[in-house]
Amino acid sequence: GHSTAARTSVQQMFSRLCVVSRAWQESVSLKELQRRGVCLLKLQAASQRTGLYGRLLVTFQPRKHDSDAELPYNSFGPGDIVGLYDSAGEGDPLSSGIVTRVTSKAVTVAFEESRDGLLSLHREGSYRLLQLANDVTYNRLKKSSGFCVEPFPSWQEE
Repeated sequence: GHSTAARTSVQQMFSRLCVVSRAWQESVSLKELQRRGVCLLKLQAASQRTGLYGRLLVTFQPRKHDSDAELPYNSFGPGDIVGLYDSAGEGDPLSSGIVTRVTSKAVTVAFEESRDGLLSLHREGSYRLLQLANDVTYNRLKKSSGFCVEPFPSWQEE
């Protein structure tokens, strides 16, 4: 069916992007990525619910004790593909998802299942979100930095 094909192309794209995002992370500090608006650090999973098509909808907020904490400047918007990482861990994302909603205090992301099936996030955990597959993100990063990144493969291939 349609959704299987779409999911496969997202997975293919995502596996290619893991390489790209790793290159970014190695050559640019996470704080710098956050300063550029393409990464959000030290987030907590404030709420989780099941959305359309069995996707897991997770709302992330800054890990601060007051619930009114605002997110730092960022360029996240609905439709952006993001990687979810454990703040403590380096390496591959726990999962990838699509941003569905952004407010000044929270980002909501719809996840497919993770590599091990269902994604399980702890309220006490600390996470970061990194924008992955987005020409705008790529161009913004490229423009604002002197480092060289490989151009994205064309994902439009049928």
